Amino acid sequence: AESGRVSGQIKSDVGDGPLTRVRYKQSSKDLDFRFVGETLTMDFEAHVDLEDGSMAGTIVAAGGAFRFEWTGTRASGSKRGAAKGSDTARNGRIKASPNGVQVTTGDKSEAGSAEKVVEGEDEEFIDGTLDQLIPGRRYISEIVPSRFEEKRVYVTLDGHRSDDTLPYIFVSEDKGRTWSPLRGNLPDEAGSVRTLHEDLNNEDVLYIGTEHGIYCSIDRGTSWTRFNSNLPTVPVHDLAQHEGTGELVAATHGRSIWIADVRAIARLSAWTDNSDPALLDAPDVQLFARTSERGRDGSHGFIGSNPPRGTVFTYALKEKVREVTVEVHNARGDIVASIEGEAAAGVHRLTWDLVLRNGDNGGRGRRRLRRARPGTYTATLVVDGEPAQAPSTFDVVNDPRKPSTAWIGYEEAEEAREKAMDGEEDRE
Repeated sequence: AESGRVSGQIKSDVGDGPLTRVRYKQSSKDLDFRFVGETLTMDFEAHVDLEDGSMAGTIVAAGGAFRFEWTGTRASGSKRGAAKGSDTARNGRIKASPNGVQVTTGDKSEAGSAEKVVEGEDEEFIDGTLDQLIPGRRYISEIVPSRFEEKRVYVTLDGHRSDDTLPYIFVSEDKGRTWSPLRGNLPDEAGSVRTLHEDLNNEDVLYIGTEHGIYCSIDRGTSWTRFNSNLPTVPVHDLAQHEGTGELVAATHGRSIWIADVRAIARLSAWTDNSDPALLDAPDVQLFARTSERGRDGSHGFIGSNPPRGTVFTYALKEKVREVTVEVHNARGDIVASIEGEAAAGVHRLTWDLVLRNGDNGGRGRRRLRRARPGTYTATLVVDGEPAQAPSTFDVVNDPRKPSTAWIGYEEAEEAREKAMDGEEDRE
């Protein structure tokens, strides 16, 4: 300080530069100043203890949306009573750290001098900052950087602590400098937003977990649709996506873990611009041998429901048609299965149980149904008797625990014996 003047520099993760709007009251030893960073404006308030060279106060950012406590100490090597005009005496330094904001400051002004107030230059007004878009202070439930765009970041707010249960979702395309709401058609009854997940393969597909379930957007927040599967009304606190299978995993409050195959959703955004029927997903399928439950001791284990054995095809229709089937061909081009599906407009799913039904029964004719062996297959969506698009290729993969496929024949024989004992025919 010199003749009551206070100045300084700040170094932080949001930018470097001089302090502005600096005010120091000699009588009360109160200091406040402002720093305008690249993405955030911060106002500092502190009480200065010149005897031990420390200060403590608060930092307010984004117009009051964020508030932090901070402390500061005199810079190393700084001496009380340093010469007027020296760099150490004139300049302070502020540096952000993982543990908070650390501030170092120079010496005090001359004892007994009149109170001085020093004003810095006014900062440029920035339209679209987060504090302008929310009704007051709200708890930030999650900050999610985009995996597709370096400058894009999402933020979700949970206002139930402020008696506000509305959903708040925002996106920034400039590293948080300005924000835009992604509320779209999300209803009030969706409740507070707890988490957001960006699809691994499609930047336009977003999932949010709210107080009452999961919502999905295929246009990056312009519109939202609630998951209408078997997920009950339950708070969803976290979402993750398996990098190998693409399945969405939801951590719920009170209903444990819920898993859904969402690979077809990532393709919906491309299909909505096309009026033709489309097979959206023909995923690879992993075979698994049955495991024996003999010898289990104690109470029955708690085991969740597994998806049906086979592969699930997803297709979409813009309008109602007369009939829909999915034909499955083997590597030779033979039709080994034909599965009928729903003909109404919308997105539909059907399952092939990997049973060969159309002349590929290994010479057994109709005496025993035979399962598909590992290999490459194709699936064709047939609408009103005509192929709707080019075939989609998928693989049936052997159980990685088995050195060969002999176990499939053993299981087929075992299932045939079980059906014979139950009086069931193994024919179709």
